[in-house]
Amino acid sequence: MIALLAACAVNALICAFSEHLAPDFVLLSQPVVLFWTAVGGAGILATFAWLQTRSHHPLGWLHAACAVALVLTTLPDVALLAWPAPWFGPYTAPAVLVLMLLHATCAATVLLCAPLWAGEGRGSG
Repeated sequence: MIALLAACAVNALICAFSEHLAPDFVLLSQPVVLFWTAVGGAGILATFAWLQTRSHHPLGWLHAACAVALVLTTLPDVALLAWPAPWFGPYTAPAVLVLMLLHATCAATVLLCAPLWAGEGRGSG
């Protein structure tokens, strides 16, 4: 729970400082950012719980899974740069880059909190 709160706090700060880049860009609005940060963080924790049942080194596998997930989740953001999506409101390239940053900060914050939730021994991969 601490990891999710930390990730949401970090992304809320980034979102607050970057609102001026595209004020009407729906994907950078606080509610959307906090919702998807919580979903992403919960996904990381659920993946870790599943990996604990399958591996003697779940944290190592989690780092690899997060790296793959980060690449996959930035693909739609890259698509926003290549093909305009007006239904999200007007946006700029820097706003989309911030969106990409939010993916990374969510994963990094949850993983940096790993000593708090992964425990000793089996989870220290």
